[in-house]
Amino acid sequence: LLSLYYNGLLTPYAVLSVMQLLIVLPFLELQRERGHIRFLFTVMLLWFAVLLFANDVLMIIMPGRFYGDGIHKTFLLGNKFSTGYDHIICLLLFCVLYGHNRSIRRILPFLFAIVCVICRYIDCNTSVLGTAVFFLVAYAPDRVREVLGRKRFALAVLIICALFVFFDSFAQIPFVKYFITDILGRDVTLTGRAQIYKVLPKVIRGSPWLGYGTSSEVIYRYTGAYNAQNGFFDLAVQNGIPSAALYVALIVALIRKGESRDAAFILGATYGYFIMSTVEMTFGSTLMLFGILLFTDSEAYREEPVKIIEWRWAAS
Repeated sequence: LLSLYYNGLLTPYAVLSVMQLLIVLPFLELQRERGHIRFLFTVMLLWFAVLLFANDVLMIIMPGRFYGDGIHKTFLLGNKFSTGYDHIICLLLFCVLYGHNRSIRRILPFLFAIVCVICRYIDCNTSVLGTAVFFLVAYAPDRVREVLGRKRFALAVLIICALFVFFDSFAQIPFVKYFITDILGRDVTLTGRAQIYKVLPKVIRGSPWLGYGTSSEVIYRYTGAYNAQNGFFDLAVQNGIPSAALYVALIVALIRKGESRDAAFILGATYGYFIMSTVEMTFGSTLMLFGILLFTDSEAYREEPVKIIEWRWAAS
């Protein structure tokens, strides 16, 4: 809010966007206290499943109907990145709700593979990588997840992901160059990201404390790209380095191994978003939501049956 005000971008829409972030934690806590959290997940999963089914069918049978912005296609639910992320969220909801069932647990690896195939079909290798990390962490031995659930380790991973913007020399290492060009099928500039990263220090030095505002086009003016193509530095450009650092501190504070099978899946999706933040903007409300769910996983609560229309709740 300070950044928006300082940069003259404070509008009613911007205030509403910020307020949406502020209500996530109390809303989830309220649903958990009422014993409605799994009902909430069920409703969310239903909506995601319906919308993604429509999106996937249309993009396969009617590919010519989708237009692009010159970089990638825009599907029914948005560009390839938002579409890929929606598949990951839907997969996580399904895992949390039904991952404890033995018969369903057997098909979960197959579902992970399907999501990877869909993300590759829409040419979103970032989401393929995020899904792969999600799977590897979720099915890792307990000792490995014990390490991943440590705050210091999570902080180290986030720092490495942020420092990826200085990857020019790193990308010239033979095996890294081979992975980028031969495995991912990309050039060593990662589709022009190297040029964006080169101007980031200059951009951030122009307004390091409060940034340029959430809807600023400063990166576009310098590079023609819409954002900084890195989770941490995109927040730094928008709202300043202190804001980005506070966001990282909050996410790290929420990290833990968890005690349930649900926590293994949530931790996996969280690290998937960590890794994707190296080249995309995954630092937002979704990652914070994962952290909140992971943080509250150990809390005991009683699940109560809920009707679709519950007048008693409205009356209370």
